[in-house]
Amino acid sequence: MIRRATAILAALLAVPSGALAQEAPPPPTPPATVQPPAEAPAEPPKESLAEVKIKESLQAAADAAQYARLNAASVSQVIRVTINDKDLLVASSLPATEAAIVSAPGLSGLTKVTVLRQGDDKNAPLARFSLENADYSAPDAVSIHTSVQMPVPGQLHLNQDYNLLADEVHTVQLIQNLSEIVEGEPRVRLYVQITAQPEVNLRLEAENIVQLRHKFPAEVAKYVDPIFRSLRQDGLLAQVDPKLAWQVFADAYTPPANVLATVQGLVKKLDAEKFQDRETASKALEALGQPAALALLRVDRSGWSEEQVGRVDAFLAKFKTTDDAEAKRLRKDRDFLLDCLFSEEEPIRRRAHAELQKLVGRPVEFDITAPPEQRLESIKRLRASIGAAPATQAKLRAE
Repeated sequence: MIRRATAILAALLAVPSGALAQEAPPPPTPPATVQPPAEAPAEPPKESLAEVKIKESLQAAADAAQYARLNAASVSQVIRVTINDKDLLVASSLPATEAAIVSAPGLSGLTKVTVLRQGDDKNAPLARFSLENADYSAPDAVSIHTSVQMPVPGQLHLNQDYNLLADEVHTVQLIQNLSEIVEGEPRVRLYVQITAQPEVNLRLEAENIVQLRHKFPAEVAKYVDPIFRSLRQDGLLAQVDPKLAWQVFADAYTPPANVLATVQGLVKKLDAEKFQDRETASKALEALGQPAALALLRVDRSGWSEEQVGRVDAFLAKFKTTDDAEAKRLRKDRDFLLDCLFSEEEPIRRRAHAELQKLVGRPVEFDITAPPEQRLESIKRLRASIGAAPATQAKLRAE
């Protein structure tokens, strides 16, 4: 009876026999709700140049608080860079210190120094010197870092790095090595790397800083001069040795009548019978110096004895800094003539100005009587307009 009732119920419900014993299927799953993608976190706004300057300068000031403080009356008391026998020399009047922050009128930014001497005397030569300056006043850079490192006497590294807001490199490095000279290797190297367009990648070499200036005047003026301006040593590499300038312009010099007469009289005494008289005449020429040398270049040597020729040549050798061929070439070298416009001697400036106008074939506006800082600015403008063009990078790499 039970089996029959079940069969009848299944037929009525149109369900196959045995299906009522299975579990009912689960209800259909409603379609999943599509979630909108999560928004990426907004990038923080980029800091402006002014904001980065402030942040970095404040951090630098905080870091500097741990060092001792020194006050200098002038930048030249902090650092003096000179050229002696065609090499760069660094000196300082600061007291010995392992590390200190120094302030001086005209020295921008924050400056840290290390001064160690070769003895206890405050005027003893430097054993080690370091200067690191961070200047935040440049309008187009976060900061400009200038450093002078003398780890040991005879080695000198000058660096200038631009800290830019963009991810770019602008670095200049001048290395002078006088203490560990390897035969065949140059004593002075200049490296320049700039990744911004137009890219610059230079490696220049020379035997000394004066030769580097003469070989690559435009490059040195563009990349090295700013280092010395930051150190308030403006025009250091533009200063021409007066002896060299007068050698170049010797034929344009007219000695005063009294100087010429004195020199001619001394030349006669160079052939005197007594050795002491000849020595006295030579010392008198030495005392006259450059004017006597210039006058002797114009004196007729006809009839001179070997003694006179030998003593005059020995005297002139001290005022002859290059060979005659190079002196002749420099007479028509634009950058050399531009450097002569910065000379401390007005006659040299006047002669260089005249030669420069002859060389370019037109008047060149320049006030030879202006103060040094004004003349330096005028020279910069002239160098940009009529100076020699920089050497090509391909040529520099080949060298």
